[in-house]
Amino acid sequence: AQKEALSNWIAMACRKSEQDTRRPADSIKLILILDAIDQNNDGGKQLDLLKPEVLGPDAVVVTSAADDTPAREAASTFETILVPPLTAALKVQIVTDTLGRFKKKLPVTLAKRLASAKQSGSPLFLSLALEELRLDARHETLKSLVDDILATHSAQELFLKNFLLDADYGRPELPTLAAAFMALLGASRAGLTELELADLLANRDDPKASDTGKPRLPQVHLSRLLTNLGPFLLNKDGRRAPMHRILGEAAMAYYGITPAREHLYRYVAKGYGKRWKLVDERQAAEALHQATQLLNTVPDHQTDAQKRLLKDLGRLWVPTRLYGPYPEVTLAALQTLGDRERSALAMRWAKEMKGFDAVTAEKQGAAISDFANWMRTIVFDRYRLPRRLLESLAVRQQSVLVNDSPALAKTFNILGMVCHVMADFESGRLNFEHALAIREQLLSPDHLDIAESLNNLALEIREKVLGPNHLDAAESLDNLAGLHGDMVAGKATALKMYVRALAIRENALGPDDPNTAATIDHLAEFLHYSDDDASARPLCERALAIREKTLGPDHPDTANSLCTLARVKRKQGDTTAARQLYERALTIREKALGPLHPYTGLLRDYLACEWG
Repeated sequence: AQKEALSNWIAMACRKSEQDTRRPADSIKLILILDAIDQNNDGGKQLDLLKPEVLGPDAVVVTSAADDTPAREAASTFETILVPPLTAALKVQIVTDTLGRFKKKLPVTLAKRLASAKQSGSPLFLSLALEELRLDARHETLKSLVDDILATHSAQELFLKNFLLDADYGRPELPTLAAAFMALLGASRAGLTELELADLLANRDDPKASDTGKPRLPQVHLSRLLTNLGPFLLNKDGRRAPMHRILGEAAMAYYGITPAREHLYRYVAKGYGKRWKLVDERQAAEALHQATQLLNTVPDHQTDAQKRLLKDLGRLWVPTRLYGPYPEVTLAALQTLGDRERSALAMRWAKEMKGFDAVTAEKQGAAISDFANWMRTIVFDRYRLPRRLLESLAVRQQSVLVNDSPALAKTFNILGMVCHVMADFESGRLNFEHALAIREQLLSPDHLDIAESLNNLALEIREKVLGPNHLDAAESLDNLAGLHGDMVAGKATALKMYVRALAIRENALGPDDPNTAATIDHLAEFLHYSDDDASARPLCERALAIREKTLGPDHPDTANSLCTLARVKRKQGDTTAARQLYERALTIREKALGPLHPYTGLLRDYLACEWG
């Protein structure tokens, strides 16, 4: 949602610039200022929308992010500007001007004392101090109020003492209401709605809500919290979140990190729904996130936390519904499980599918296959868990479906792909043949699913049905080019097919998509074996850069690009660089595929034979 909103704002700004007839078009510049990009839902990992090809070559982007965050790494290519600390004189001016806007004035001696204090080196501390002076400053108590502010040693301590624990922010029966309010927001993954906060902060004897029959915090108390703490909150699509991460951390440290997460988990876990119905995806994602975080923050109760997370993931409909809209949450939860827990999870999923009737096996089977395919593409569990899931699904579908179905064919087809990348080529072939046999029985000869099963020979069908510039046609072109490239007489045809496939994918997916990178890598490999390494090398480097950024430095496809570039460099005489690339590729394959995988073994043997 954040990316979509930013994209829309950028588009609106560009249109407005284009419509401004008062100035020449080439004199208009886009200046984009983004504060705290590390507080994005993904920590600021993805900054693709800030690239020159999106904003235009003359755009100026200014961002800020905390140290040691994903955003700082993602913006490593940006020009770094070191902002010097505020001078004492400037801080005095800030104090005077800020209070002056609210018709308040601090004597020069007190303003200088506040500005020169060590704590005021933190802009957040100074902002909180000014907010406290704005709210509570009276002429007769100015000195004591400044003394009280400077008695705290950090922004966190000042926020907790003077705001969260201020009785005016709470309610008579719960003076620490504000601390609980901010702790829950700090614990949340992406903020909470006002209704959720009202439910979470309710006392047992509060009036019961008509929609849930459970206590809900009276609006008068919630409104006071939102008003008083409004300057410290963000509004994220109707959800409230702390404006600064450390404000939430200060509240959680007081309230208790584990109690805050446990309270929040118990509330949002209702989002899981029951079986395949009534799932609230946002609340389910919040619950799975809290379960994952609790596993990492409760060392004394890790066994219980792990059992809970295993139970949550064992509800097969939960990861199946969440991996699409919330891939980072789903992956983080899966990655906390060890080999034993993953085997137990596979058994839970198999048990869940034993209860499928024919309708569920057909309808939900397709969704489960897609989920397994997602796990395959991220190389999760070295492909073992997606294989177990698909094998259990295929068994159940075969037992309850009277006739073969498209869903069963899809299961076999994806299972074939999983077996293939695991180097179990015989099982892969058998599953592909099962999928093809079902599709040929159910569908017309020129149906797209038959084209998918045939794949390498599917170009004619796909071009006929979809048109010559469809992405599926590009897939067939890419694969068919490989066949022609193996034949001496087909070299020219292969080159044309690779170039055409690349053009389709660049146009449809963009120049930095992993599928585009795959075609670039195939084209580079073809040029290498055609003795055109001068043309192959920049393509290799481009494919590697795309895969490192989009798939990560430890993905098997990244290792493939490393090997392609290594072959080119070695042929060009740069043997030292080639060896380093091969060794890095071997490390990736050993980690992602395992030391016994044939692809790992082939590369290890090659290195041993060539370099000893």
